[in-house]
Amino acid sequence: LRLCRWRDCTMRFSLSSVRLRLALGALAAITLALVISWFGLVALFERHVERRVGSELSLHLSQIAARSVIAADGQLSLEQQPLDPRFEQVQSGLYWQVQDEASGQLLRSRSLWDMRLKLPDDKPALGRVDIHDIAGPRNAVLLAHERRLILPAGDGERVVRFVVAIDRAEIDALTAGFAGDATLALLGLGLVLAVASIVQISLGVAPLAGIGQQVAAVRSGTSRRLAQVPADEVTPLVNEVNALLDAVDSQVARARARAAALAH
Repeated sequence: LRLCRWRDCTMRFSLSSVRLRLALGALAAITLALVISWFGLVALFERHVERRVGSELSLHLSQIAARSVIAADGQLSLEQQPLDPRFEQVQSGLYWQVQDEASGQLLRSRSLWDMRLKLPDDKPALGRVDIHDIAGPRNAVLLAHERRLILPAGDGERVVRFVVAIDRAEIDALTAGFAGDATLALLGLGLVLAVASIVQISLGVAPLAGIGQQVAAVRSGTSRRLAQVPADEVTPLVNEVNALLDAVDSQVARARARAAALAH
């Protein structure tokens, strides 16, 4: 019995097995789909995080610009510091900087300490928010939102350059965490799909195994015809085999008749 089971298993999963070929094809398709899905989900999540962080930076930028004033003596100042506590923590990853382009006076968050943000030489148009990457403390790459506005001054107007930036490492950490969770979820999904594919393939090739058993019964003499199977794809094969058996029976009957006639 064990030998028969081992032979049956070997036949099912031999290299020439239709079952094995279908299973390998299904597993390859599932793996490819899950890999593409993983990259797509991670990319979408990263874009979502960047949009969410961008909205936060734009809000900080608007608040800092609204609280910036130039006194009658030409000194630039903030009426109120931003409320986010990360601006007060040294090298926290969130920074702001304000610079008067005319006088060169510079205001910056405590988080920058004794450093300053190095901005590109190409200045954005007045009023437009420019988004780009810049270098930050500890050689970090910062996602920066920059805007140039005109502020009223005692002697006229001044152009002031506002910048709010965040360390991209925070975005990368969120993306990495999501990528790990997505990996576990997709592995679980892949396991379920693999099991479902194997079950589906087994059900699909079951009629072929039944035909093999019926052919063995015909060869042993326990049956004369193949029974019809509930599968439209296999029905033509069953009909052709039965027609072949009928033809063989007819030929045998004619041969016996001739032999009986010769005997007389």
